[in-house]
Amino acid sequence: NDTMDLVLRLHSPEIGLEHDALNASHVLDFKGKPFLIDFGGAEPHECLTWEKAGQLTRETLPAKEGEVLGPLSSVLCYELWIFLESARYCLPSMSKFTDMNAV
Repeated sequence: NDTMDLVLRLHSPEIGLEHDALNASHVLDFKGKPFLIDFGGAEPHECLTWEKAGQLTRETLPAKEGEVLGPLSSVLCYELWIFLESARYCLPSMSKFTDMNAV
């Protein structure tokens, strides 16, 4: 989808920006296209997920749409991991349920 492409591009070496509050509630629809808001805390970012993959696309993303989201270590980028979870791109992380049972 266009939203995921926009988020991946934001983390690309060309733009290299961490939004700092990236979640589904900060993605608006503008004439059928995603529009990101709230860049107040944005700062330069070298995305480790991009570095590992060489080029980050939905095909090279370590979390696939509709699959269980692995632990943060599988994605490498905290902001991207949180976005995948908040946008419900992936199923909830199993580590979340494990952590809940440990309490």
